[in-house]
Amino acid sequence: MLLLRAGRPRRICRLVTAGSLVLLGAVVLPPAPAGAAGAPGITLAKQAPASVLAGKSVSFTLTAANPSSNTSAVPEYNVSLRDVLPTGLSYQAGSTTPADIGDPTIITNAGQQTLIWPDAFDLQVGASSAISFSTNVDNAVLPVASTILNTGNGYASSAPRYVPKFTATGLPIADARVQPATSNQTSTSVTALEIAKAEPSPEAKLLRGVHDHPTTYTLTTSNTSKSSTNAVTVTDYLPASEEFLGCGLTDNTSGGAVEYPGAPRLTATPAVTGCPTPASVLAGKSVSF
Repeated sequence: MLLLRAGRPRRICRLVTAGSLVLLGAVVLPPAPAGAAGAPGITLAKQAPASVLAGKSVSFTLTAANPSSNTSAVPEYNVSLRDVLPTGLSYQAGSTTPADIGDPTIITNAGQQTLIWPDAFDLQVGASSAISFSTNVDNAVLPVASTILNTGNGYASSAPRYVPKFTATGLPIADARVQPATSNQTSTSVTALEIAKAEPSPEAKLLRGVHDHPTTYTLTTSNTSKSSTNAVTVTDYLPASEEFLGCGLTDNTSGGAVEYPGAPRLTATPAVTGCPTPASVLAGKSVSF
């Protein structure tokens, strides 16, 4: 250490340390690499739906974690999240959850929005936290058959009192105390049709014995509100353990045989209201309407 006091002679010390540059009166250490402030940083994962019906909003979830599996992990502070929306998407006001995080700062460049949630939360070792938000889709820019690709960014500080900073255009400002993380890329297809399948068992389990316990599946097909869709074919693939029985009142089991002596006939099965007649049944496993 070099000590200087007014009115007294200077004392010059020599310090020799491996990997250091030695000068008379001063020691200059090699600069620490950016982001290596003694903390490994966070991980970031992003979720989005595989498809979205044209005219509906798209929701995203960003999950930041500080994995305890990293033996050098330390608490991370002031985690800030950033998302550059693809052209054609815009933030849906008031959609951020948890609500106490609030809407992001929105920076628009050439019609493209950059969303920034500064100082969203801290992460202790082994902890994770997430935010979700929704976006509106401009179908003139992203029509049916478009693919929406999106990636998020996270920034954590090793210093409790330092919050990651960004430029006026939304770019992160490099700082040795800040460790960045980039999420996986999500892919969402814009579709004209949406189909949902439901089965009424409250425990999501089917009982054995179709003659005693027939099950009715409901297929709901939705069309985009933007335009009509014609000549739609709906195909349902049944598991190997199931057989298509029709819409009730008719026994369609193979050979008309019951499963065991005394089993009830399916002719007593109530008819399903509004059940369409399938155009084809392939090998008893694929049903097309």
